[in-house]
Amino acid sequence: MPSVGTYLNYQLAYDPEYDFDQFGHEPRYFAIYDDHHRMVALICHNNHYGDGWEHEGDDRSYFDLFSEPQAYPMFINILFYVMTH
Repeated sequence: MPSVGTYLNYQLAYDPEYDFDQFGHEPRYFAIYDDHHRMVALICHNNHYGDGWEHEGDDRSYFDLFSEPQAYPMFINILFYVMTH
């Protein structure tokens, strides 16, 4: 999922300026756990879900391509996990 700026400026579905040699283009997820093995932080690397949540009103095509089908479902999954664990 690209940042809103990359999509609006270049119409690309990935960020071309990023060095992908280390992790590739695939999104990666990392978590930080407390002493009781409860997740306290989730790190979404190589994607811009935050832009999908914050900038959905900037451009209708960004909303249709990324916010609605990708960012919102991921937020719902994260929220559901947090509320049930």
